[in-house]
Amino acid sequence: MSKFYFGQAQAIITPPIGTELVGYPERDHGCEGVHDDLFAKAWVFSDGNEYATLAFLDLTGVDLEITHKVREIVAANTPIKPHAVHLNFTHTHSGPACLPGARNPIERMYSTDDPELNAVMVRFISGAIISAFRSLRKGRIGFGRGELHGLATNRRDPGDPMDNDVGVFRLEEEDGRLAGVIVKYSCHPTVLNEENYLVSRDYPGFMCDALQAAKGGGIQVAFAQGTGADASTRFTRRSKTFKEAERLGHMLAGVALSVLERIETSDEILIQCQNGEVELPTRQLPAPDKAEKMLAEAARNLESLKKTGAPEAQVRSAYVAELGAKVQAQMAQMGIPGVLKAEVGLLSLGKWKIALLPGEMMALTGKKLQEALGEGSVVFGYTNSSHGYFLPAEQEAKGGYETGVSLVTSQGEAILREAVLRLSERQS
Repeated sequence: MSKFYFGQAQAIITPPIGTELVGYPERDHGCEGVHDDLFAKAWVFSDGNEYATLAFLDLTGVDLEITHKVREIVAANTPIKPHAVHLNFTHTHSGPACLPGARNPIERMYSTDDPELNAVMVRFISGAIISAFRSLRKGRIGFGRGELHGLATNRRDPGDPMDNDVGVFRLEEEDGRLAGVIVKYSCHPTVLNEENYLVSRDYPGFMCDALQAAKGGGIQVAFAQGTGADASTRFTRRSKTFKEAERLGHMLAGVALSVLERIETSDEILIQCQNGEVELPTRQLPAPDKAEKMLAEAARNLESLKKTGAPEAQVRSAYVAELGAKVQAQMAQMGIPGVLKAEVGLLSLGKWKIALLPGEMMALTGKKLQEALGEGSVVFGYTNSSHGYFLPAEQEAKGGYETGVSLVTSQGEAILREAVLRLSERQS
């Protein structure tokens, strides 16, 4: 077994006031201020032979064009190979997105469409990774997990599968001093709603800050988004305020801290990192006139619930269903390519495997993959690109917002899972 090395660094990536915040189409102007800064937090891992990088971004999304540009800069300035660089984004809806290649309605809904911002983000992100590489030193790493109930539920149906897993990576200096923490959880950072025009990390930011305060300001803490496509605080939040985001973030910090203190670390880790590209068949869209009828029906349902004074969570579900029908109608008019190219990855840090998936993956996908990969595995969605929603067959049949805006059928979700398992077989 090889000795473990790591480096870490971060950069503030808060956009200028006036930058568009994405995730809520109701917003009609740019951000008015900054509640809390956004960050790019990077780690470089090495076993003395291989290198791997994970960077965690407080952005709504990035696409492969951004990822490739970051990889090019990192590869030109370090021995890290492009395939070993991975970007996970929190998907906060109180920040910008970097999607210069947005070509369809769902991607455009999350696109800031700001070339200058895209260019500077590439420099910030690649700079953080290069700085992390330059800080490489011997260290120790360990992984543990716990469960958190009450922060979120399945937003489509509270009775549907929910990933309550809290995965925690602990990074230590060679002498055992705590240096860094990566906390994986699966839930949309959407406590704050469309009325918020302040830049914020939402609840993940409060989690990071609380953990840093508890363990010392010198450590680096990042939030890794898991399979949170169908998870949110819709049925659990008490309000849509910063105070509520703080409360929920502290709930996550509490569980993460408990797990952190139980983790045993090792200074001998073998690193393996592999990627694979797949082609995904896109879905058959309804005819434009049928799509318009589906939109009208969704709009009538929403208005009916509003008039009858239905609970806020139920109205919100109907609202996003109407939004999904609206995007589907737009796609039916525009058309979408017959094939979507996507990338998957698998990073092994010794006995711990991290599956890296594009776009928004659902809880059931994470559960299936984690079970197949075995104990010590963790699944990151929202990594390297923003291809929208990937629904397993069980969820696709239920319809709703996610089905309406998805670009591929459930066959695409199965292809992604199978691609990760093939990478795992190659590493065995």
